[in-house]
Amino acid sequence: MPLVLKSTLLTREQMGEGREASIRAAAEAKLLELAEAALPGKRLVIRDLNPTDLKVSTEEWAEEAAGTADEWADTGITGTLDDNRFVAILGMYFGRCPTTPPISLWKFTVGGSEVARWNLYPLQPRMVDPGQNAPPIGITEAPIFITQNTPFTIAEYTIEAANPAYFPRVFGLVAEPEGKTIKG
Repeated sequence: MPLVLKSTLLTREQMGEGREASIRAAAEAKLLELAEAALPGKRLVIRDLNPTDLKVSTEEWAEEAAGTADEWADTGITGTLDDNRFVAILGMYFGRCPTTPPISLWKFTVGGSEVARWNLYPLQPRMVDPGQNAPPIGITEAPIFITQNTPFTIAEYTIEAANPAYFPRVFGLVAEPEGKTIKG
């Protein structure tokens, strides 16, 4: 049978040179295709994804793990994407985190269907000299697309009930009409 989806998160070190750039370029092209089909004739802007694009209440990616160990929990990254907005999620990393993150997996539900499940263990902070190495960055080979007015949820699998704060950084692209956020 043919492969339908590659729902994996790879570190930059695992990717060949130039692979991240080609994934980003392909995601940008697909995002423009989706936006142009829904908004014919509109002038479009592509920009970086911000937390509030995914209904986070501030422009800071921060999360506390849910209180029950060994269960799926809501991350608070949930809602319905705004009208005239299209998103491609390309990956994530931990900005700040306890030595051992309190979560092990993220799953993405878009339009009522689970579309991706990422193992976060390869992104756990490594014991290195401060400032010597950047945190591991995870990139998906199958970007997650969310189109206007579509409900979405990111859930986490909690492994530690102590509720330590961690700071996941989601990155991706947004396509929207000129002037919605940025004037061209």
